[in-house]
Amino acid sequence: MKQFFTFLLLTNYLMGQSWLQISNFPDAARDDGIGVAVNNKAYFGLGLKVGWVLGNDIYAYDVSTHQWIAIAPFPAGKERQYASAFSGTDCFYVFGGDAPSGAYNDLYKYDISSNTWSVMASKPGVGLKGASVMRFGDKVIIAGGVNVTEGPVSDDVWEYTLSTNTWLQKNNFPFGGRWRASAAVLNNNGYLCHGRDNNYSFRKELYKYTPLTDTWTKVNDFPGLGRSYVSLQCVNNKLILFGGQDTTGAFHQDVWYYNETVNAWYQGSSISGTARRGDMSCVIAENYYFTCGLGTGDTRLKETWMMDVPVGMNEYYKNTDFRFFPNPAHSQIQLCLTNATFQNQELTCSIEDMSGRQVLVIPLNFMQGTHSTFGVEDLECGIYILKISNKTKLLTVEKLIKH
Repeated sequence: MKQFFTFLLLTNYLMGQSWLQISNFPDAARDDGIGVAVNNKAYFGLGLKVGWVLGNDIYAYDVSTHQWIAIAPFPAGKERQYASAFSGTDCFYVFGGDAPSGAYNDLYKYDISSNTWSVMASKPGVGLKGASVMRFGDKVIIAGGVNVTEGPVSDDVWEYTLSTNTWLQKNNFPFGGRWRASAAVLNNNGYLCHGRDNNYSFRKELYKYTPLTDTWTKVNDFPGLGRSYVSLQCVNNKLILFGGQDTTGAFHQDVWYYNETVNAWYQGSSISGTARRGDMSCVIAENYYFTCGLGTGDTRLKETWMMDVPVGMNEYYKNTDFRFFPNPAHSQIQLCLTNATFQNQELTCSIEDMSGRQVLVIPLNFMQGTHSTFGVEDLECGIYILKISNKTKLLTVEKLIKH
């Protein structure tokens, strides 16, 4: 049977992605507070304020009226930073965070209609601060964190059930403890990336959590240095990553997207605001909101930004330095370089099926010219993802179909 490739050439142009600075957070500048979205409002607060004061104030930003509204403060005497927050039905929850003697293991619920706080069941065992949180309907996964600032980083994973107000310990995170990692849910899968480990190293791996089997899988590395204090959210069927502090101590203002289908990262448009770590963020509809954070020089911030992420934004990264032909192809395909920069580099072409399984790896050698030919006759018919990379980063991603 004849076999050929049709390549769907997809651009990396981010159609319509735009940043808009909105009104500043209405109270003291701060970092490492909470951010959560419920019913068209973004709730931000707690954290460490200017003057090293822990906060218990929380404000709602109404995206319809563009107004900030103070809500009932967090219970007195329970001020904290490094807490974790997640939404419920007409409510949200705040778990853990920093306490003078360690970390809290308590859980509080804020009821929007009554503007009141309630004490819920505490997590068994020690408290956690800087833990990552992922909600799957009635279940919430809380992973990692630390009990005391200089203590061992936790690899614990706990499940909280909203309807029964109960806790259940799950399988440990199998790749070592993580402090101030970032997590989000995409297509019923949880994703966790970055964070500090027990060796005080900032990590760069991305892991997928499958709630049905309670399993973790390493799926890809972030293309830059390891980071911590990063904001990670799900917007329009893609993960969006913003800011953070890398392993050298540098702060960032860049934006990256992760495409689950092709298991690849690609870069978006950085904001024009200040590089930062530890901001508070959430997502409402197609818009990503963040506020505050710690800027370079330990300057606490209160500026607030919104980024529009259109549904139609293209999700694949094509580098025009590479060209494939013929198209359609039969048993072989030829890769042509259009940029001599890559002629003296060791490149690799990998082909993956739509589950992310690598089915073909081809070393590319352009030392003697600008063309390389390789065979693809053994691949089964179907849809594949073709990637080209050098030793340090991914260079191009294309979707292909073999008939």
